[in-house]
Amino acid sequence: MFLSSRVFHSPEAFKLDYEKMEKELRVFVYPDGDPETYFHTPRKLTGKYSSEGYFFKNIKESHFFTADSLQAHLFSIPISCHKMRGKLNGYVLCQEYATGDFAQI
Repeated sequence: MFLSSRVFHSPEAFKLDYEKMEKELRVFVYPDGDPETYFHTPRKLTGKYSSEGYFFKNIKESHFFTADSLQAHLFSIPISCHKMRGKLNGYVLCQEYATGDFAQI
């Protein structure tokens, strides 16, 4: 890996921190909610919104995923951009999700 000292004060320290992060980082994905708003992985990922499907699929299949929210460093709400069109704005939707039943996990 090439690291430029112009970007980081200490490329060696960054490399050590990055390697540690790759080993220890855990991501918790909240359970799917309302099928009209939240993302549900289809059997086949195609089309212009398939990137959001690949994002959740790859996280859930990676060593970064944890089913235990107490072990997580990052949290992801599986909201579908495609399904949100014409609904509440994203901020309100996320706020409702976070303060709803799933926040009790």
